Amino acid sequence: MPLDVPSFSNVYTLVLEPSCAVGGSCHGGGATAGGLNLDDLQTAHSSLLDRESVIAGSAAQSPLMSRLDSPVTDPQHMPPGYLLSE
Repeated sequence: MPLDVPSFSNVYTLVLEPSCAVGGSCHGGGATAGGLNLDDLQTAHSSLLDRESVIAGSAAQSPLMSRLDSPVTDPQHMPPGYLLSE
C-alpha cells in the first residue's frame, strides 16, 4: 500500500514541486523549459494536461512517465542527468 494516496496533489507536492519547479529548476520560478510551467499546483495541472504530458487515468501511457523512466543517458530523460531517486 502506498504511503500517500496517489493523487495529482501528492505527486506535485512530493515529486514535481521539489524536483522540477523549486530552487532554480527548469520548470518553476519563472523558468518554463520546453514551455512547461510547474510554478504551482493549478498551473502545473493545466500545463501538463494542455501539453498532453499526462494522460488522466493512465500514468503508464503518459509521456511524462516515459521521460521519467527513460535511461539517464536518453536526451529526453527528465530530470536531465539524474534519477529522481538520487
